[in-house]
Amino acid sequence: MFSKNKDIGKNDELMQLSDRINNIEAEVSDIKSMVSRLDGDLTQSVGILNEEIKDIKGDVSTLKSKSDVFDHAIRDTIKAESDEVSKIRVTNSSVSEFRGEFEKLSEAIKQMQSDISRLDKKEVTIQYDRELGTLRDDFEKFKKLALTVDDKI
Repeated sequence: MFSKNKDIGKNDELMQLSDRINNIEAEVSDIKSMVSRLDGDLTQSVGILNEEIKDIKGDVSTLKSKSDVFDHAIRDTIKAESDEVSKIRVTNSSVSEFRGEFEKLSEAIKQMQSDISRLDKKEVTIQYDRELGTLRDDFEKFKKLALTVDDKI
C-alpha cells in the first residue's frame, strides 16, 4: 500500500511536470508567434521607412535643383541690378559733366555777347576752353567782318 501511494504521488508529480511543460511549450509557441508577427511588422515598417527615405531624398534633390535655379536667378538679378546702378552712376556723372560744360558754354556766350556789344574799334579777345577752339575762329571771322563794316560806316 505504501508503494502504491508513492507511485500515485510520483504520477501526480509527473502529471504536474507534464502540464507545466505543456504550459511552457504553449507560452514559447505564443512568444514565437508574437516574435514572428513583430518581425513581420518590423520588416513591413522598415520597408515603408525605406520608401519614405527614397521619397525624401528625391524631394531633397528636387529642392536642391530648385534652390540652384533660384540662386542663379538671384545672382543674375543682382548682377543686372549692379550693372544698372553702374549705368545710372555713369549717366548721372555724364549729366553732371554736361551741365558743367553747358554752364561753361553759357558763360562763354554771355561773355561773347558782352564783348560784341562793347565792340567799338577795339581789339577784343575771348578766353576759351579747348572745346571752344572753333568758336574762337568763328568769332575772329565775325570780328573782322564787324570791323570791316564799322570801318566802312
